[in-house]
Amino acid sequence: GTSCSCNLDYMESLLYCHCQSKLEPLDPSLKFRDAVLQTLLNMQTKTTKKLVFKYKDVKMKPHLQAMASQEVRGKGSKNVLIDRLFLSTFRALRNDGIIQLLNDSTDEYLLITREWVLEPFVRSEMEDALNVSKAHVSLRSAPSYISRIHIERLNYIKRSLLNKETS
Repeated sequence: GTSCSCNLDYMESLLYCHCQSKLEPLDPSLKFRDAVLQTLLNMQTKTTKKLVFKYKDVKMKPHLQAMASQEVRGKGSKNVLIDRLFLSTFRALRNDGIIQLLNDSTDEYLLITREWVLEPFVRSEMEDALNVSKAHVSLRSAPSYISRIHIERLNYIKRSLLNKETS
């Protein structure tokens, strides 16, 4: 929100911060989640379209494995806890509308960024002649990956786009 003081590098790209994060007992400081998000955004910069990625490609990143190992140190069976940390982080990011599982059998995900996913959806929704509301986004024709996005994030983007048009 407007009173957020998280000051995270990914706030503008994802419209997401610690204030909106589902807490994870294995990562109480959210440092691991931050590292996963930075990794995904780095992957996004290497493509010119929506980032579709596989869970295992992220899980096998050496720096994330090392960080996960540090986060779960002294809390029990290390390998089991590392797996649990990755799974719970991905689950939290899905629930928070930051990633979307696209294909259960291939374990493919979509990173939901402002630039590549949210703004294009809002722009297409604004061009829809059936949408009469200037202030609010309609989810009538929304793709499934928009379903977990908090409506206020979409309305914020719409207001930003409308402000750009009028200035």
